[in-house]
Amino acid sequence: MSGFQVDKVNDLLEWCAANDIFIDSRIRIASDDRGNICVHSTDHLIPPKATLVKIAKDAVLSVRNCSLARLIPFNPYGRGAQLSLSIALYVEILRGTQSRWHGYLQSLPGGIVDLPLFWSTDVDKTKDSAEALAWLGGTEAARILSTRSENRTTLEEINHFYRNVAEPLFLHHVHAWQCGVASSTPTIMGFYRAFSLVSSRAFLVDAYHGLSMVPIADAFNHALENHVHLESDYSVCSECGSLQECLHDRDQQSGDDDKMPKNLSQDDDHDSFYEMVTNAGTPPLSEVFNTYGEDLTNAQLLNQYGFILDVNDNDRLSWTMHEILDLFLPNDTTETDRGDITGHFHETLSRLDETRPIFAHSRLIYYEVSDGHHFYLNCEGSLSHQLWAILFVLSARRHQGVIADRDAHQTPNAVLELQMQMETPDSDDEDGMGVGKPLGKTPDFLPLRILHDLCEMTMALCTERKHNIGKSGSSQLELSSVVEEIPEDNVRTHLAISFLMSERSMLDCCEAEWRELTEFMFPLLNGLG
Repeated sequence: MSGFQVDKVNDLLEWCAANDIFIDSRIRIASDDRGNICVHSTDHLIPPKATLVKIAKDAVLSVRNCSLARLIPFNPYGRGAQLSLSIALYVEILRGTQSRWHGYLQSLPGGIVDLPLFWSTDVDKTKDSAEALAWLGGTEAARILSTRSENRTTLEEINHFYRNVAEPLFLHHVHAWQCGVASSTPTIMGFYRAFSLVSSRAFLVDAYHGLSMVPIADAFNHALENHVHLESDYSVCSECGSLQECLHDRDQQSGDDDKMPKNLSQDDDHDSFYEMVTNAGTPPLSEVFNTYGEDLTNAQLLNQYGFILDVNDNDRLSWTMHEILDLFLPNDTTETDRGDITGHFHETLSRLDETRPIFAHSRLIYYEVSDGHHFYLNCEGSLSHQLWAILFVLSARRHQGVIADRDAHQTPNAVLELQMQMETPDSDDEDGMGVGKPLGKTPDFLPLRILHDLCEMTMALCTERKHNIGKSGSSQLELSSVVEEIPEDNVRTHLAISFLMSERSMLDCCEAEWRELTEFMFPLLNGLG
C-alpha cells in the first residue's frame, strides 16, 4: 500500500476504535491496488460461526442519526430508501472533518462509483461511456437501466428528487453542513456520488435505522461463495430501535418508569451491535468475502455495484409475455385470441406443476419459481418451465384442429414425455443427450410435430435476441476480435462487451442444443409424414 492508502486505513481503524466497532485479530483491513478498502484473513484458519466484527448500532449512518435527522423522509426500503439515505450520507460528506463519521467517510471511494447509471454524466469519458452503453443495448443490464417508475428512469428520478427534495432541504438548513469558510457546496454531481455509494454499499439493517451505511461491513467484497454475512435483528422498535419491550409497544398504556420492562436496561449484544459472522471456514492469508445477494445476476451486479463476475450461475435472460406473443403471432391477432392463449398457458402451467420432478432430469428445461410474468433462459441455456409452456401453447395452436379430436389435456404431457425420451443420455455418451439413440417405439405424429415446432420457436427466440442485443449491426461480429481493437483504458467498453459475450454465449448454447434435437426429429417426421 502507498503511504496515502496506509493513512486512510489507519484513520478508519482509529475511528472504529473510538466508535465501538470491534475487529477480530484474525482479520485485517487493507487497501487493494486501486485504493479500495478490503478485508483479508491473517495467518489463522477461521472456523464457521465466528464473530469477526461487532458494529455498534449508533455507529451506522442512517436517516435516523445524521445531521439532518427528523428532516429527511424515512422510507423503509426500495428507491425511496436509497434517495433518503443519499441525503443523509451527502450532508455528512459536506460537513467534512466536522462530521462524526469523517474517519469512515474518508475511506470511501473518492468519486462516483462507476455504475452504468452515471456513465452518461461523465464528461471526462464521453466516448468510452457512449460506446459502453451502445454495447449494452438490449441486454438484461440495459433493461434494468431503462426501467421506468412513474414514467421516469432511475437517473431522471434522482434528478427530480434532488431538485425537489434534497437541494431545498440543504438550502433551508445551511447550518447542518456549512461548517467553515472552506465548506463544499451541494451539487448534483456530489449527490450522484452519494447515491452511487448508497447503491453499492448500503445494508438494510433493521426497522429503525432501515437502509444504512455500515462501516467495516461494507469493506468486504462480494463473492457467490462468501465467507461472512451481516447478522442483525430486523424486528426492533421502529421508533427507538430497541430490541426489547419499550414504551412504544402497542400494549404499553403509560410511560411511567415503574411500568417499564425490567430487561430494558440489560446489556445485550444483540440490542447494541450488528455483527459480521462467518458462515464458512475461512483459509489463512486470503481475502474474506461477503455476498451482496446470493441470487444476484451479473446484470444486477453491474447496475448496483459496478462489476460483473467471470462466471455467475445466477445469470439468465428474460422475456415478457407481450414480447413473446409479439414475436410469434401475426400483427392482426385480436385481444380475444391473446387472452385465449394466456388462459391456455395457465392451464398448461398447472399441468406441468404436477410433473415437477421430471424437470430435474432435463438438460433443456428447468423448474423456475417465478411470478409468471417473466420467462427465463438460464446460464446453461435451459428454458424455464414457464417459457417452455408458452412456446408449447403457441406450437400447439398451429394444430388446433387436430388437438380438438384428441384429449387436449394430455397433449403437454405427451410432448414433454417425448422430449425427455430424446434427452435421455445414451449409456456410451453420459455427457450428451440421447439424440441419435433409437426410441423405444415410433412416436405419435402430433406430439412430434408440436415438439418440432417448439424447437424451431426456441431457436427463433435465440436468434431474435442475439440480433437485438449489443451495438447496432454487431450481431455477426466476433466479439473477441472486437475487444482486441479497443484501447485498454476504455474500461467501460471492455466491461460492456464482456457482459454481452456472456449473454451471447447463453443464447448460442441454447440454440445449439435445440438444433441438435430438431435434426434428430427430421427423419422421424419424414417417416410419419
